[in-house]
Amino acid sequence: MNMNINPAAAGGGTNGRILNAAFHHTTTDICPTATNPIAACKGWPDMNQLVPFGNNYYDALQTKLTRRIGSGSQIGFVYTYSKAIDYEDNEELAFLLFPYPAYLNRNKAVAGFDRTHNFEAYGLYHLPFGRGQRFAQTGVANHLAGGWQLSWVLSALSGTPFTVTDTGKAVQNLNAPGNTQTPNVVGPLHVLNGKPASSCSSNSCRYFDVSAFAPVTALGVFGTAGRNILRGPGFFNLDMSVTRDFRLSERFTFQFEADAFGVTNTPHFNNPNANISAGNFGGVTSTIVTTNASLGGSGGQRQWWFGGKIIF
Repeated sequence: MNMNINPAAAGGGTNGRILNAAFHHTTTDICPTATNPIAACKGWPDMNQLVPFGNNYYDALQTKLTRRIGSGSQIGFVYTYSKAIDYEDNEELAFLLFPYPAYLNRNKAVAGFDRTHNFEAYGLYHLPFGRGQRFAQTGVANHLAGGWQLSWVLSALSGTPFTVTDTGKAVQNLNAPGNTQTPNVVGPLHVLNGKPASSCSSNSCRYFDVSAFAPVTALGVFGTAGRNILRGPGFFNLDMSVTRDFRLSERFTFQFEADAFGVTNTPHFNNPNANISAGNFGGVTSTIVTTNASLGGSGGQRQWWFGGKIIF
């Protein structure tokens, strides 16, 4: 677990950080320097350490159905209904939101990578034309229509959870360095599915109802919103491929391939801006780049790739 080992309790400030208080490194302590023998200590900042803590949980119902059609063709379906619970998602890229010992249980929630529903459909289909197939076994029709193969993968997944935070005045009011401030929940949580925009200032483009949250104004108090209490947009994608082998000689074969990524041109929206202090709070302003990310990627827009190779 990537844990800040020098946080403070609510209202504790820099002097209330665990290591500062334990090793007398507060602003009331003396930390002599070469030019000032009675200089006040400034206190240490955040210090993160990988430590073993808590248990993660994953429970799932996993199903799979495959049907072989014949001539090498098949179709299949995979469905997973699951729930993952943890304290933080990635010990290298993430961290505990509430690392002070008294608040550790606030971190336990549905994991940020949890997807309740995960449906996949896939298939491989040899078109019934050409030698050894049902139709067009000889002649020109065999040369034109024979040997084509179609494959596809369809993915439909639930969205992932996210945490609503506050980096504004409420952080100063909390005065708990090393911890994350969240707003208060003041109304029912509603997903609005507003139309995404590059900037967002009204419910027409907001993903969720922002009126359900309000900044904390009291001193030394955490917001009532917990970790990962909302879930972002779902994910839908369909990729397809068409291939055919052209026999050039006994030794050489030319293989043609056409790939279509994001066939339905469905955007893969990112989670919305979840910082209540941001001007576009609640708005979805970007997409998840998943397809061929190393080559520029796609946020769901359709892409065509064509290729060929000689096999010998």
